[in-house]
Amino acid sequence: MGRLDTKQDGIYHYLFENNSLIYEAMEYNWHLTFEFKSEDINKTITGTAIFIDYQKDELHVRKLNGLYQHLSFNAINKVYRNR
Repeated sequence: MGRLDTKQDGIYHYLFENNSLIYEAMEYNWHLTFEFKSEDINKTITGTAIFIDYQKDELHVRKLNGLYQHLSFNAINKVYRNR
């Protein structure tokens, strides 16, 4: 008998895909676009993932203008690669 997929399995799959993309982008220095929520407003930034801080649950991103942004894991809605 096959295994049933639950909503939680879907969430874990989505997080795994995003983490895989972020790790690969860090290795090859790819630019990523991050959609995130800040103060109940959806925002988008493009930049390079520099560091993953697991103690603070945040991702450090260097934006295209050279400034740094710290994104909370919980705030990130979507991550995709710019080609």
